[in-house]
Amino acid sequence: MDAIRDLSFDCIFRLGQLRHDRGLLTALIERWRGETHTFHLPFGEATVTLEDVHHILGLPTEGDPLILRGESTTVEDRRDLVGEFLGLLPADDDDVNRSGLKIKWLVHNFGSCEWLDPADIGYGAQVSFHVWAHLLCVIGSLFPDSSRNRVQLDLLWLLRDMGKLRQYSWGSAVLAFLYRKLCYSSWAGKSDFYGYATLLQVWIYERFPSLAPRHAAEPLFEYPLTLRWKAPLSHGDVP
Repeated sequence: MDAIRDLSFDCIFRLGQLRHDRGLLTALIERWRGETHTFHLPFGEATVTLEDVHHILGLPTEGDPLILRGESTTVEDRRDLVGEFLGLLPADDDDVNRSGLKIKWLVHNFGSCEWLDPADIGYGAQVSFHVWAHLLCVIGSLFPDSSRNRVQLDLLWLLRDMGKLRQYSWGSAVLAFLYRKLCYSSWAGKSDFYGYATLLQVWIYERFPSLAPRHAAEPLFEYPLTLRWKAPLSHGDVP
């Protein structure tokens, strides 16, 4: 948790899984124009900005650009990469492929730290493996892929230098990824959306309150703003 907080990902970790309103998201995606990167609405244009990303997710929006170079190409290279960073090799061939590493495998092997023993000789290394696994899950959730259940292994290369992770503009990367996926999903014949849906949904809630569910109790004044929408919500009065 110290590592996750230090890298400004604690909001993403605390948020967990937010219930997504597929109808609301689809309605907005249908109005996206890739030429301008804006939603075309009856009263004008609107879009998600870097300021929105910072306030909604709490991610840094200044720093170096995030570039995934995809240095490992073959499945065998990717298996070796997993072994190097996580200390385990996936036993099942389906656990790792060109698309990435199964999240289920990560949760099964690193979901709990209870068995770690400080008296163990390899305790320090095991802690590092668990930190990398949790960071991989947290960062990977910001850049989902079409498999829906895998995390991109190219992200592992970023973990070689933990200090460098603090220097990236993560908010810019998440926003650019969202724009790209919105453009892809708005094409004719496309029916899926693989961007970070939580960012888009909370942006809609905050910018268009009439479309947002009502808080069952007094609204939480949480920061970043995404955490406000973890509270019990009532969807009965939403048009």
